[in-house]
Amino acid sequence: MDVLNLCLKTPNLGIILYFLIFVIIIPIILYSNSTDIIKYYLPMLVVIAHLLSKVGDSYIFGNLYNLKPDNTASKVSTHIINIVALIGVLWQIKNYNVKNMILFGISLLIIVFVLSRNVLDYMLDYIDTKITKQYKYNWPLLIVGLVYIIILLVLQYGMVIISSKLIIDDNTSYSMLDNSNNKTTKFLKKMSLNNINSLNNRLRK
Repeated sequence: MDVLNLCLKTPNLGIILYFLIFVIIIPIILYSNSTDIIKYYLPMLVVIAHLLSKVGDSYIFGNLYNLKPDNTASKVSTHIINIVALIGVLWQIKNYNVKNMILFGISLLIIVFVLSRNVLDYMLDYIDTKITKQYKYNWPLLIVGLVYIIILLVLQYGMVIISSKLIIDDNTSYSMLDNSNNKTTKFLKKMSLNNINSLNNRLRK
């Protein structure tokens, strides 16, 4: 118990545990199964960190993630999480064409840096004012936050399905256009060849 109490008194313990579990261990596990799933996981680091900062013990998770960090530990932790999440966003859209890259890039940024932060912040504060009974570990807020994370995952998955369909449609359109161009080119070459043969026949007469 003395060792446990000593560990719990470690400054910024929440930051250490978060990066160890969510930024190192879980991505390694995901990478061993599939490299593609990591790019969809990384943007969720923001909402997970923000949820822990809101409902977790302030001494342990208080500096993990803040909309307006006010000390060095909080600034470093918040900015690193934002950068890692941004890498996940860029990773998802790197193979898109310019139109889809802009469309889905903006949509993902809204999910990561608006819905995962400001909207979650507002929702948890609103629910907290409606709860009259005090809970030791903020279980109601934690449950609401976990459900909200699931909703964001479903939303992101839906965007993946839509983007995949658009990419397939674009590839199909490009293929049809290429076939059309090839047919037009062949037709023009044939017409040019016929004109030349016709001219040669006239000259011979």
